[in-house]
Amino acid sequence: MINFQTKAPFSKRGELPPSQALYGVYCKNELLYIGISWNLKQRFANHHKFEAFVENEATEVRWSEYEDREQLHDDEHKFINELKPKLNVATHRRSTARPERVNINKEEIEQLLEKHVTCSKFVHSLLWEYVDSAKTRREAYEQISKDTGISVGWLARFHLKPDFEPGVGKIEELCIYFTGETLLGMFEK
Repeated sequence: MINFQTKAPFSKRGELPPSQALYGVYCKNELLYIGISWNLKQRFANHHKFEAFVENEATEVRWSEYEDREQLHDDEHKFINELKPKLNVATHRRSTARPERVNINKEEIEQLLEKHVTCSKFVHSLLWEYVDSAKTRREAYEQISKDTGISVGWLARFHLKPDFEPGVGKIEELCIYFTGETLLGMFEK
């Protein structure tokens, strides 16, 4: 159970303070979602889960302000994993320990970047084909999101914004989704 310091009706989310906070979105007393924000007011001005909150009849936002960002991250991960709100996916807290320095030369970096760009473009073309064959973009995004767990917003940005630079993990997930193979498997042929 989380004992949030403050609460407000979901309908008044536009009046939230610009605070760094851990927050929960509730339907009556059911916790739907836990998140963190550096600016709560901005976060709720354009929340990526807004449609899900409305569909699940959110009634309240509760929050606690934090000074320490590290503690904020730790608490978010702890509560998501303990309470398992239905609109969250379980998370793993990343270590803050610095990795060992990797010795890699400029040529190797350029080769890796070129491969990433090639993989990204390849998967992007697969996404375009899939979306173009669907009745609507939204329907295509929602189906891929349902099957992969990748958010509809991320898919739309990757699909429509040429300057969007995706992470390798999601590119790999989409490659497996569309081809049944990993990127390495595709490019080793």
